[in-house]
Amino acid sequence: EQAAGFYERGEYEKADAIFRLLIDCFPNYAEGHNYLGLIAYEQRHLEQATGHFEKTVELGRKLFPARIGKKRFWSDHSTRPYMRGLRNLTLTLNGAARFDEALALCDRLETECGDDFSAGYYRAAISLNTGMWTQAAESSKRSGGDLDPSSGFIEAFALFELGRLEEALPAFLHAALNFPRAARALCGRRTAAAKSND
Repeated sequence: EQAAGFYERGEYEKADAIFRLLIDCFPNYAEGHNYLGLIAYEQRHLEQATGHFEKTVELGRKLFPARIGKKRFWSDHSTRPYMRGLRNLTLTLNGAARFDEALALCDRLETECGDDFSAGYYRAAISLNTGMWTQAAESSKRSGGDLDPSSGFIEAFALFELGRLEEALPAFLHAALNFPRAARALCGRRTAAAKSND
């Protein structure tokens, strides 16, 4: 909890030291690798983050009960590190422009975990990065709405690129109402420094 607190406050050097100690003491501690991956991702060390998230997935898979159905993935806590690792690895590979690998992980999130929501969000982001505007707009609309208003930013950018400005504005405003600091940053307006990841 102390290490997670350091991470949440952006004190990455302290969090990194504690999580490294924890994975040295407990080699099968998947969440430790997940946090180390998140720290590396925040510092834009994407190759290092990828390694930690791959290790999270590997160790997380070993925590599974003998038999588990897709519908039970989120109700069984033993699967959480695996799913977090897959999600964070997808995010990191997208950031590293390794789009084919990221899309393959979206398929795994759907087929192995039944996590259509996350897969749709990541597909939208990947489509936006690869210039597939129609696919980005459609995927973000399906995965967004009230469940994840931040996907409205992806939808707005994709619709803007498609020249559908009257549809882009409401999507952007919906996201902006929920994430005003992100909207200011995206519009090039200065924002006060964040005191925590929240």
